[in-house]
Amino acid sequence: MSFPTASLAYLLFISILAPAAIVPKSKPTCTARELKAQDCHLFKGSYDLRLLKTTLAWNDGTWHTVDPLPLAGEGVEWDKVEFAIIRDRPILQLWIWDKGVGESKVQSLHWFTTDAEKRKLTLLAEGVVRHRTPRGEKETPLYDEPDPHGLRFKGKDLEWWLGARRKTL
Repeated sequence: MSFPTASLAYLLFISILAPAAIVPKSKPTCTARELKAQDCHLFKGSYDLRLLKTTLAWNDGTWHTVDPLPLAGEGVEWDKVEFAIIRDRPILQLWIWDKGVGESKVQSLHWFTTDAEKRKLTLLAEGVVRHRTPRGEKETPLYDEPDPHGLRFKGKDLEWWLGARRKTL
């Protein structure tokens, strides 16, 4: 094989393998930039989701099935978004700050646990896990300690828990 032929073969080999090496097989969480922009693309297994400020779209080759997000448009800030397939069940969790209530505009961090089965967003459980009080525009808000919360298995069942509250999903 001559030098140009070997170089072309190498470039062809690299161009075929490079996209597979660069594109991750799953992206289960939103990046800080995506959270700030409220525009996040998540994928895992056969699931491909696009979250926007007020909606969620599904892709199985074509983007469709647009579902409204919890606090659609009312959430002022996304704190965290996670997508996992737990025992063959697609679970999307969102932590979203609301606009705040009362004179001091105390904001609540809502934790939404949803089922993404059959490409439809179904709310399974929701709870407030933290509060914060905004101060001046350039000052850091005052945060309460977060309440312990999470998902865990109890036998064969998936259990949602927040403090003393429990719910089998």
